[in-house]
Amino acid sequence: MIKSIATADITQDHPLTQSIQKIVSRHRGKGHPIDLSREAPGILLLISPRDQPDNAVASLRYYPRGAFAYVNLVHTLSEYRGQGYSIALFRHLFETNPHLDIILDVEITNTPAISLYQKLRFQFVISNLNQSPADTDGDHIMMMRPHQD
Repeated sequence: MIKSIATADITQDHPLTQSIQKIVSRHRGKGHPIDLSREAPGILLLISPRDQPDNAVASLRYYPRGAFAYVNLVHTLSEYRGQGYSIALFRHLFETNPHLDIILDVEITNTPAISLYQKLRFQFVISNLNQSPADTDGDHIMMMRPHQD
C-alpha cells in the first residue's frame, strides 16, 4: 500500500509520523529529529506491507521542479530490503509523473543502490568534455531517468 503525503502536511501529530521517524532516523542516524513540514515543499511516498497498512517500511521523498523531479531520500528498513519496496515506490513515482525527468544523487560506493537505479533505467550524467560522471559532489554521483512520454 503506497501513500503520498505532501511534506508540508507532516507534523508531529500526523498519524504516520512514528513510522516516518523510524525510517528517517535509521537513514540519517540517531539524534536527527524529523520535521518535514519545515523543509522545502515536496512529496513523501511511503509503502507498507499488505498485512500492516499503518507500518511504513520504506520511503521515497522527491521535489517536483518544472520538467524534472529531484529524489533526495530513498530508504528501506534493513529487515525489509530485497522485497521490492523501493522498486514499487519508484514505479509509483514514474507512473504518476511520466512527463518528468527524474534526477537523484547517490554515494558512489553504494553499489546496491546504483544497481537498483540502473535496473530502473537511470543513467549516469556524463560530461561531454571528459566522458566521466559529472556533478560529483565528494562521494556522490548524479543519475537521471529521462521522462517516458
